[in-house]
Amino acid sequence: MNLLTATTHTLELVTGSAASTDYHVEWADHDSSTFSPGSTDGNVAAGATTTILAAPAGSTQRQVKGIEVINRSTTLTCAVTIQKNVSGTVYIVFGPVTLNLGESVSFGPKGWRVLDIHDRLKRTEIVAARLSSLWTPPFQRIASLAGTKNLTAGVCIIRYVGKAPRGGLTSISVRYRVTTAGTTFTFGELALAVGTPVLGGAPEIMFVGFVDCSGAGQFGGLGQHTAVIPVSAGQVVNEGDDMWIVFNSNTTGVTAIVRSADVASDFLEGAQCNIQATVRPSTNIGNAVSCSYDTAGTTVHPWIALAA
Repeated sequence: MNLLTATTHTLELVTGSAASTDYHVEWADHDSSTFSPGSTDGNVAAGATTTILAAPAGSTQRQVKGIEVINRSTTLTCAVTIQKNVSGTVYIVFGPVTLNLGESVSFGPKGWRVLDIHDRLKRTEIVAARLSSLWTPPFQRIASLAGTKNLTAGVCIIRYVGKAPRGGLTSISVRYRVTTAGTTFTFGELALAVGTPVLGGAPEIMFVGFVDCSGAGQFGGLGQHTAVIPVSAGQVVNEGDDMWIVFNSNTTGVTAIVRSADVASDFLEGAQCNIQATVRPSTNIGNAVSCSYDTAGTTVHPWIALAA
């Protein structure tokens, strides 16, 4: 419970960026004979210190019943702190905590809680300690080191790689091998997408980041390469999101070929998919697109390892 017990006590919100941030405070005033509930609402769109609950009148206690602060920005994260100002001296009540797009912090009967964009309780510090940040995708079954996959012109080759180990990812690193270097690229991209897998069916995914891989140090060069895919502005990867890695290339010269794995998929899990039409990730960030799943019992898909 938070109380403002004097005319020199206020509650403040400190925002660390220009993200559009809403706040809502529910409170009640108590004096010797009355109980008067109220609420205060507002929006801050600057890095600032804002009074979100004014001081009570004399001989009155102002009891804070609930607080909610939400980052409404579609492009900016925001570090927020709740503090109590007592005659010009500030005391931290909660925070600082960084809110990603759509995330919120709230105070109520269960105390302070930080929620992700889906209103799920964030436990980033626990998950990060429990899960590895280095992994290979599920369903990767290596029959030999001779498998290869052509990066067919315009086709998105899509590989399920598991769930995001924590929220607020800003990038993911992808390791792969080129066995035949491509030439004369119109474009060559690695992309990160999110979307729920569909057993025996085609998922819908949304591109959330990409990196240009048309250079000699990536699709245009032989050997092992690491590409870092940044999460694009306005996009977010939440803890537990299902992630996909997408290879996409178009060239008027030699087609790039990458080391691939034979994947036993007798149940047609839908972990290996493609988009046959020319759907370039970089021009479709934030857009939902439908995939086709590979129907063969044994499929060949790029062999990759990831770090986040």
